[in-house]
Amino acid sequence: MLSYEELERIKGMCSQTNEKQDYMTMRKSEREEKRNLSLNRVSKWPNTIQAERERKEYERIKKLEDDEVSIFNTFFTVTIDQEKRGRRRGRGVPAKFEARGS
Repeated sequence: MLSYEELERIKGMCSQTNEKQDYMTMRKSEREEKRNLSLNRVSKWPNTIQAERERKEYERIKKLEDDEVSIFNTFFTVTIDQEKRGRRRGRGVPAKFEARGS
């Protein structure tokens, strides 16, 4: 029984391609492997232009989310403070918080 690698080797030997075409195919695959290796290394570097762009975009989105949460918390705190002040003045529970049907 032949392994897959042996079968491919035999097919390659039997094919009618010329040496120049084989050489070009080999060079192309080597270049692609080296390119992928290089891209893999560069993707981990923090000091590239692309990494800086991604970092700035992340920080911008984070700031917007923090501002949104801050605005919500401020609004919620103001609403609760207004409700407490209303109770202190003897108004009781504001109408929008009263249970209906009672």
